[in-house]
Amino acid sequence: MNKKRIGIWGFGKVGKSAVSYFLHKNYAIEVLDKRELTAQEKMFLEKHNIAYRRQKNLEQFLQRNYIILPSPGIDLRNFQRYEQKFICELDILQKEFCKPIIGITGSVGKTTITNIVDQTLQSQSINVWTGGNIGTPMLNLIKEKDYVDNIDIALLELSSFQLDLCKIFCPDIAVWTNFFPNHLDRHTNLDAYFQAKKKLIINQNKNQYALLPIEIIDTLQPLEQYKSKIYFFSNKRPTDNLIKKLRTKDQLLYAQKNKIFKISRHDNTETEIATIDNSDNFIFQENLLIIYSIFYIIKKYYELSETNLQKLKLQQLEHRLEKFCTINGIVFYNDSKSTTPASTIAAVKKLSDKPIILLLGGLSKGVDRSPLIKKIKPYVKRIVSFGKESEILKKLCNNENIPCSSFKKLQQAVIYSFTYAVTGDQILLSPSGSSFDLFENYILRGNHFKQVVRQIKELQLR
Repeated sequence: MNKKRIGIWGFGKVGKSAVSYFLHKNYAIEVLDKRELTAQEKMFLEKHNIAYRRQKNLEQFLQRNYIILPSPGIDLRNFQRYEQKFICELDILQKEFCKPIIGITGSVGKTTITNIVDQTLQSQSINVWTGGNIGTPMLNLIKEKDYVDNIDIALLELSSFQLDLCKIFCPDIAVWTNFFPNHLDRHTNLDAYFQAKKKLIINQNKNQYALLPIEIIDTLQPLEQYKSKIYFFSNKRPTDNLIKKLRTKDQLLYAQKNKIFKISRHDNTETEIATIDNSDNFIFQENLLIIYSIFYIIKKYYELSETNLQKLKLQQLEHRLEKFCTINGIVFYNDSKSTTPASTIAAVKKLSDKPIILLLGGLSKGVDRSPLIKKIKPYVKRIVSFGKESEILKKLCNNENIPCSSFKKLQQAVIYSFTYAVTGDQILLSPSGSSFDLFENYILRGNHFKQVVRQIKELQLR
């Protein structure tokens, strides 16, 4: 009997994880990648009798394979005629992983929240497996049964690309942090981006939970299409008219100063449930509200001791508003993870008590950055743009009468920023765009920024 053919489209982290998973299934595997594989990668495929195709064989690859697992980074809009063949990691995980799943998505902040939830769960002696968009492919979780048996809960950071192909995925706790324009170079329009994100909650059942920002309640209508118990959250107490839009089984969690309150629609009660402490001051208040809300829901699954974030020593996450260095009274912040206008606006506002020299750059991903320039105008002393879109950014600044200098390289921009700055200034790398014009990822961009700052500091000490 001939084996069914499965095509693995892309041989990066996800592709390699998929190959490893399907090796133990009754499939003939074929791999396609646009790059030339390394000798070691080719040896692995040959050892396991896996065919390797180059991009020029794409059409043949799509036709000959019964099912196809594309890597999340691949734009499938021109291949809708093969849509019935495409599968995704999340649907496979849904079928094979029987433990609780927390899925976290959003336009900004999801990595920070995922990391802190991971820390907190582990501090409660809960065996958590964390992966997804945060770096570890999801199929790694289900390869070994003995390993899975020792896991209590899976914590997944999920991008719109990973969610886009989902048909059955339904996490036990779905967390949607926020929604801002992003990835419009990949999604056809803002609605398509929203629909991809919405797949996090659309398949949930009545025994599952969703935590959603109140700002998207109108776009979600009608709420009756969702079966899960929904907890909406807000950074302030919403208007009564907005609260009335909740279903009777929904609840609302909102922050007021340093306290969190819960409003229950079924009996119209309002109670205080937690106190927020952010003495370390590197976590956005909005993120802390979401984290407290997540653990309020998690208690439905586990008998947790009181989760006290005041006593938990949270680690500063690299490349996320990371206070990195001070030279001659000038403070450097590395916020390279900021790849959207919304995250840059949040960073600028958080540091607005002192003058800011802001480094903007990267690729806009189809998002108009002119509203960003208008919103940050009251908070910045000067903008220094860099990279492929540096001149575009400079023109936007000129339109708003904001002082701006532009450079092709990040190194040039950092050095200029330091020569321009005076004691008491803050130099903030918060690009608001993806790194792909100059760097392979935001980590390399942030590391390069820090390397240049170190070189500046060494020169000052001579």
